Amino acid sequence: MNASASARGSTTQADTVSGLASLQVDGNTTLNAGSVNTGTGAQDYNGDLTLAGGAKTLTASAARVDGNVVGGGNGLTVAGAATL
Repeated sequence: MNASASARGSTTQADTVSGLASLQVDGNTTLNAGSVNTGTGAQDYNGDLTLAGGAKTLTASAARVDGNVVGGGNGLTVAGAATL
């Protein structure tokens, strides 16, 4: 994994995300995907993280949400250090 991704503004992740070295989103995120995997890289969500469509898994060295986690009855598992 050597590619990183970043986004500004509100985003929706509709499919499983993997193969990234890191992920940074500056804005609110709706996570429809079942999982986001950055392996040993970090995931930073600088806004609210809304979980939709079932349980979610974030796999990263560290996953940070600088906003609210809106579960809507959906579960969240973080494989790695978590700052929520």
